[in-house]
Amino acid sequence: MDTGQLQRFQEITASTSYLVARGPEAIRQIVSDELMRQSVPHNVLTNSLPQADLLLVRLGGSHFFCEEAIAEFG
Repeated sequence: MDTGQLQRFQEITASTSYLVARGPEAIRQIVSDELMRQSVPHNVLTNSLPQADLLLVRLGGSHFFCEEAIAEFG
């Protein structure tokens, strides 16, 4: 990780409130459970924005969303 990025992360996390991540409920639950296990104070915020049911596909230097994808390894 770039030391400038790490320094910026340290500045953000030194405040009393900051957003760590956004993600699907299944991932949020795992992270939240681990924070509770370690007795780390935290809050979970939810929103009612619709979630896109799309896949992010990354090929080389480009990326795009699609409804379905198949990976073939040879």
